[in-house]
Amino acid sequence: RKPPVTAALILANVIVYLRPGSLHEVLPSIEEVCLSPYLVLRNFDVKRLLLSAFYHVDEAHLFYNMISLLWKGVQLEGRMGSPKFASMVALLLGMSHGLMVLLGTLVSTLTDSPAPYTSCAVGFSALLFALKVVLNHNSPANAIVYGFVVPARFA
Repeated sequence: RKPPVTAALILANVIVYLRPGSLHEVLPSIEEVCLSPYLVLRNFDVKRLLLSAFYHVDEAHLFYNMISLLWKGVQLEGRMGSPKFASMVALLLGMSHGLMVLLGTLVSTLTDSPAPYTSCAVGFSALLFALKVVLNHNSPANAIVYGFVVPARFA
């Protein structure tokens, strides 16, 4: 069975990156959607919490993230079913990006450095790390990576 949610997420990421046809004029620029604690909190620009995940800086960034999503998504969506997987993805995306805003603000305040508060991030990585945690939660103790046995939590 093909995982429709995983396929739709990959397709959405690729379409946003390629911006075919008139989408180039419709979709916001990367600067308008990148995830910045400062811009989210100052302007209450909550669209950044969602849209930043679907933007990538270059082909390598997109390719790596989509390969990772394919690997994790096929396994998790197959196990959980599409509706539960879609709900989990939405929840984890909101939580991970919300946490980024919270931690960026906190670290900036504690260190008296503006960088964590004003930096701008894009990509699917936060969600991919969250999916990795879910995937490895019930995995066997060890995994084989390039022929080496390693603890599953590091695989």
